[in-house]
Amino acid sequence: MKRGAGVVLLSGILLITGIALIGCGHGEDVLTKAFDHEEYLLLRRDYYEFELNSYYTEETKHTRLFKGFSGVQTLWEIECEGEGVLHLDFLTSMKEGEFKTVLITPEKEIILLFHDERQGRKEITLRDGTHHLKIVGREASGTIAIELDLKKGQRAN
Repeated sequence: MKRGAGVVLLSGILLITGIALIGCGHGEDVLTKAFDHEEYLLLRRDYYEFELNSYYTEETKHTRLFKGFSGVQTLWEIECEGEGVLHLDFLTSMKEGEFKTVLITPEKEIILLFHDERQGRKEITLRDGTHHLKIVGREASGTIAIELDLKKGQRAN
């Protein structure tokens, strides 16, 4: 009987350890691989971590100072009724790591908006539906400022 109880106890410990390792591994996998693997950008759920994260968001403006950012975070869901043009002004300054901003269309197309240190204005044609504006980083540190110029029939959440 003691031998049977030991086997059950050992099996239980192995099962719990296996579940813990599987659960921890998925989140870490997304954080480290999201920058280079598009399938992680298409996930509905955000996976990210920051060592330092100070930000301010209004309906159409977002500013952020950050350090040690890895993963994917959605800044806005942009609803567009019909087809329309979105103007986006941005200013970024990266001190280390890699950083980019992408737009995911309703058809799951990934549009690269900007990557690393840049500033400028983008003009993007939006189709009818919900688009997701996301930031993506790998051990990135720096600052960003993004402003959306929404037109009639466009709404950011």
